[in-house]
Amino acid sequence: MSSQHPSRAYQIPKPRHHNRITLRLLACLLSLPVLVYALTPHYTICDFTPHRMHATDLQNLKTALTAFQLDTGRFPTTAEGLQALTTQPNSAPGWNGPYMDAIPLDEWQHPYIYRSPGTQNPTTFDLLSPGPDGIEATPDDIAARSPWQHSFKTFASPNCMNKTSW
Repeated sequence: MSSQHPSRAYQIPKPRHHNRITLRLLACLLSLPVLVYALTPHYTICDFTPHRMHATDLQNLKTALTAFQLDTGRFPTTAEGLQALTTQPNSAPGWNGPYMDAIPLDEWQHPYIYRSPGTQNPTTFDLLSPGPDGIEATPDDIAARSPWQHSFKTFASPNCMNKTSW
């Protein structure tokens, strides 16, 4: 008689490669997210937020300035500035505002620059954000074109790349 317990008399041998297959499968599953992360472009916040916020603010200001012009027959003067959209100037008969609740600041908390007549748009106005440096006529400025043009003249900031990695 055998000295082994009856249930242990015969055991099915496990294949030796079983552990290697499990480890390979585990390694593949764990490397998949790393591979996906490495192959997808990663964007910084500065790619989207400032441009979209400026585009929205500039478009809202352009709309309000156009409404002011339709009511009064002219755009606010440089001296009246954008405040003419919230409070009635003395020399604006037909003013039917306020056209905005408040005048927004740009992403970097600088006031938008307004000129009428404009140097870039002599028949209408110039409207721009001085950008992160707060100084006009530098490469990071974001300017609206005339009210009848829907695009924005945007300058890339040297401190902000479009894509941080591929």
